Amino acid sequence: MLEASEPVAYRLVIIIATLWMVAVQELDLDSIDHIFMVSGHSFLPCDEDFGLYEKEKRKKEQVYSFGEWIDIAKRARKKSSAPFEVQEMSAASFMNFHEMQSNIVNRKTDTDGCKVQWLNIRWLRFTKSELHVMWFKYSVSEDEAFKSVTLKIRGKGRAKIIPSLSGLLKVLATKQLQSLEARD
Repeated sequence: MLEASEPVAYRLVIIIATLWMVAVQELDLDSIDHIFMVSGHSFLPCDEDFGLYEKEKRKKEQVYSFGEWIDIAKRARKKSSAPFEVQEMSAASFMNFHEMQSNIVNRKTDTDGCKVQWLNIRWLRFTKSELHVMWFKYSVSEDEAFKSVTLKIRGKGRAKIIPSLSGLLKVLATKQLQSLEARD
């Protein structure tokens, strides 16, 4: 199993935080909760799917190309139901959050002065009323209180404007349309 390091976990949480902070501002929501499942404890249907995929991969010694990974995924499910539907994506399918992430800073401590343990965070909450505040818990227990960390860059001058999610989605939709038209 691949274990994430502290910097990797931090970057992952910041990418998620960036997306949810923009989404909670753009959508008709008061808050968004994101709960991280503990690996191996979910027993969800997707866990079985990953097992099928891994089993099919073991039949092949080496995988040299992206096309081979696609073939493995398509062959992985045979008996129980329809084969996996594989959606190939191009670079145009992905959004660049760099501009939005430039509005966020790495805080090593929460608002109480305690060290943030990025690897142990299990629950994130973002609210419309507090744009740059990430509420978090180290468990999914309702009894544990949320802690918070302010991700806003402190400094002089004007605050940077976070690009709108709707604007980014329009760009993505335009790219997708252009990609589909190019295939025809």
